[in-house]
This record gives sequence, structure tokens and C-alpha cells, in this order.
Amino acid sequence: MKIRKPDALVEGDTIGIVATSRWLDPQKLQKCAKNFENAGFKVKIHPNNGLRLHEWAGSLPERAKAFTDYWCDPEIKAIVTAAGGTRTLHLLDHLDFETLKQHQKILIGYSDNTALLNALLTKCETTSLHGPDAGRFSADDSSKYLKDFFNVTSGKKLTEDQWLDSKILNYGEGEGHLIGGNLCIFTYLMGSEYAPDFKDAILFIEDEMEELRNIDRMLLQLKRLGKLEDLSGIIVGGFSMNLNNGRLPFPYEVEDLIKEHTKGLNIPIVVDAPFGHGKDLKIMSVGTRIKLTADKAGVTYAPMDTPVNAI
Repeated sequence: MKIRKPDALVEGDTIGIVATSRWLDPQKLQKCAKNFENAGFKVKIHPNNGLRLHEWAGSLPERAKAFTDYWCDPEIKAIVTAAGGTRTLHLLDHLDFETLKQHQKILIGYSDNTALLNALLTKCETTSLHGPDAGRFSADDSSKYLKDFFNVTSGKKLTEDQWLDSKILNYGEGEGHLIGGNLCIFTYLMGSEYAPDFKDAILFIEDEMEELRNIDRMLLQLKRLGKLEDLSGIIVGGFSMNLNNGRLPFPYEVEDLIKEHTKGLNIPIVVDAPFGHGKDLKIMSVGTRIKLTADKAGVTYAPMDTPVNAI
């Protein structure tokens, strides 16, 4: 697959905010917009952010139209998803990917938007960013998220990171394009036309408020499908507020489950990487090649390419 990339983001460009799942509090939307404007960008907020259908910003067709409107708008250079939530998986069936493929756009979001990021890689062969949404960009500590976003979308060569707080489960070195995101949403893509290619890929996963027994089943499903053995590496981010609500306590933690389901794989595997629903949310560029090194010196995450066209 030849990966297609959008152009780099430069000061004065227009950033669009669209709700692909839940709606976001209007005050947070305005604060997010103000933060981007203060950094020198124009901002457009799609009207669908004002729609209300239970927790969602409109019906599936309304949200699909909103996303398509901004994706095909030549004025908009980047799209920031308003929030995560539920049913972005369902949204995929309402999108015309042949139309979307005619345009290139920076897209950033995470959680439920994992479905959209990976589907765009599979159907449109385009990169996207697993990272902060408008809610995060409106937070009191948004400066660190904005700095990471502007760096990743600058088109400049990205430097390698040393992840000092990450733990190595399996030593090694691997190269490949990134796929993944929220484990639950990602697993439900399997067997569909939207599932990404695992061959020589590096999988990154995270989740929040998920039952440990369900995490066990998801990892087992990926293993049974033969997906894990195709990978060049595995990066495990934050699994925050895991649930254990069974009649009897589930006896394994996430790290135990990763060890069990990846046993025998000769690839680098690291846990406690700095992304997820917790305080750390490093941008992971879906579709972009990286090199992952796990050795006695620690964990090194080295981008081999940029997710946008170089300046």
C-alpha cells in the first residue's frame, strides 16, 4: 500500500471541528477554538455540534454528512474531532469512502474515533492522528497537547523519543506502519472491510473502563485470527480504570494478559507507553512508519516518516 499524506499545517490555515460521535459542551468548543486562534489559525465549528440525539451530535446520516462536508471543504486543512463516545463504528457504513479518497486532510481524534482513523487508512490509504480531541484541546493543560499537535503536523522531520517510564515485556527491534488505538473499537473492526493490514505493522492499543475479562477475550480474538503473529511490534498504552465486576474477581491484570497472548512472538513488546485516556496522550500517527527498539538502554520510539507532506 502506498500511503497518501495530507499537506503540513501552517499558520493561517483553517482547522475544522466536527462531532463524529458525542457532542461537546459549547463552552469547551469555544475554548478549543480560541486556543487554536491564539496560535495563529482560523477555526470553523460545524453546526452539527449543536444537534442533540441522546448523547450524539445528530443521527448517523447527519454526522456522516458533517464529516464529509469538512473533509471535502478545500478551505479546511485539518479536522479535530469534538469528542469520543459510541457508534462511530456505525458511522463508517454511512460514509462514501470513494468520495473521501479524492481529498486529503489532517484528522485527529481518539477513543471511539479509532474506527474512523483505521478505516481511512484501509479505504483511503491515508494517514491520520490518534491523539487529543477538542475536549483535550480545551483543557487547562492543553498547551502540551497543542505543542505536540503543531510539531507532528509541521512537516518537519520528527525526532525519536526515549520512553523512560515504559516497561519492556519482550526485547527486540521492529519497523512498520502504525495501526490501532482503542482496543475495544479496534477489535470490532476485525472481519470487516475496514480492518487494517497487520502485515509487518506495529500495533498500539489502549482502553478505559473496560472489563478485564473482556480485554482477555479481545486479545484472544486477535491471536486466534492470526493477527498478532503478523506484527513487527506491540505498544501498550494506558488501560485506565479497568473494571472487575464479575461474581468472582478476575485474577489477571492487563500486563498478565499481554504476556499470555503474545507468548512466543519474537517482536518488541512494551507496556506503559505514554498515550491513552489518562493524563498522557502522545500522538500516534496511524499509517506512518516507525522503528520501535526495546533493549537494555530502554524503549526508543523513532518515526521513520512524517504523517504529513514535508515542507
